[in-house]
Amino acid sequence: MTKKSMETIDLIGRIDEELLRRFLFEYEKKQQAAAISFFIDSGGGFVDSAIEIARHMNALDTPFITVAGKFVGSAAFFLHQCCPGERIAYCDSSFFLHRQYKKNPDVKISEKEKAQEFIIFNTIAIVTGKTVSEIQLFADKETIFSAQEAKELGFVTRIIDSPVPSGGVFFMLECSYDKTKNYHPPRDSRLPRHQQASRLGGSW
Repeated sequence: MTKKSMETIDLIGRIDEELLRRFLFEYEKKQQAAAISFFIDSGGGFVDSAIEIARHMNALDTPFITVAGKFVGSAAFFLHQCCPGERIAYCDSSFFLHRQYKKNPDVKISEKEKAQEFIIFNTIAIVTGKTVSEIQLFADKETIFSAQEAKELGFVTRIIDSPVPSGGVFFMLECSYDKTKNYHPPRDSRLPRHQQASRLGGSW
């Protein structure tokens, strides 16, 4: 089967079981593409759903990039960081990282919850070259990053010097694939427009 050009999968709105179902439907249709762009615009959501989406993303043989919309909150931040290659933002993108479970001596965190949080912080640390402790510190402080701050800290590899469009075309990147590196420097390309970005919140 001849692979198509780059395809786009939108992760817009609350990250929950419904978004996971929509993601899996698109994933089945588009995983044979030459490359995939994951457009992420979400205030966050449920950790179980985010980890399941991330598992499928990282099982791809197809190279992929992640692109931030207007707002990317913690569970969505994790998904944006799942890409070992290009993690892109627009100039007006913003990011929010906090802990899944608030530190409270009166609330006992389960072993499953501890494991989930470690998966998230460890993934971000590996991709960005930071330590888990550094990522935890950002989360403890409930940090909001601008696109430029995220780039300076290594969370973003490239900023597109234009606002997130509400119409027209998205200027993104098309990746070529090198299996020995799992990522190859991209070249500029145009993709069809996405849906209007939303700013729905989530539980994480």
